[in-house]
Amino acid sequence: MHGQATVIETQYRGYRFRSRLEARWAVYFDSLGLKWEYELEGYDLGEGIWYLPDFWLPQVNMWAEVKPGPLTAAEAEKCWRLAEGTGRRVLALVGVPQLASYCGFGRCTECCGPDCDCCDGSGRYVTDFLVTDYHDYPKTEQRFYENTGGAIPADYGPIPQAAWLLADDPAVARAIVAARSARFEHGEQGGTRPRSGRGRFRAQRTTSGDADPVAPRAEQPMSDDEHRPAAGCCPVNRQM
Repeated sequence: MHGQATVIETQYRGYRFRSRLEARWAVYFDSLGLKWEYELEGYDLGEGIWYLPDFWLPQVNMWAEVKPGPLTAAEAEKCWRLAEGTGRRVLALVGVPQLASYCGFGRCTECCGPDCDCCDGSGRYVTDFLVTDYHDYPKTEQRFYENTGGAIPADYGPIPQAAWLLADDPAVARAIVAARSARFEHGEQGGTRPRSGRGRFRAQRTTSGDADPVAPRAEQPMSDDEHRPAAGCCPVNRQM
């Protein structure tokens, strides 16, 4: 009879992450000073589809979903429905942070029918984003730099053609190193002290993963009241 291994929780800043990959993205955001909230709210997207997005990014008013590999058709459909239902675009953060742009799902607001350059009449479109503080856009214009010109992959994975835009940015390089090398094993906190005063920590089952020797940089403060999804903009039902 084989023994049963127990999954070690991935903890960072007081949160228990479902996967180590999600925690690495949280480290990445912190290193760049990008505010985030983990599993803010769950949604009923209709037709029996329930969805709990991984991250809410209040500075840019976007959701972010972390995946270890290419999105399946069902996963992409959830991203579409979340974008349509909440009026907020949804980033697909595939794999560990790297020098690349990332696909974002959105709703075309200027659809002119089958000849529309954005969505071909479907109302759905995908563009790519630099998930960084490029040109300080998240703080000054509440957005990420988008539409770098790289081709959108069929599986909505990272777009490395945009790497040249980030190659000379040492802050991005440091954030990638911090995210990839953060330590979480045996209950460690990713190299930073847990955040206090949040009160909504969720007990989550996590998957095990790798660990490397460099600790991430210090945390950035975040307020519960900043940049919530706009009230009344979401036709889907919120579920906590």
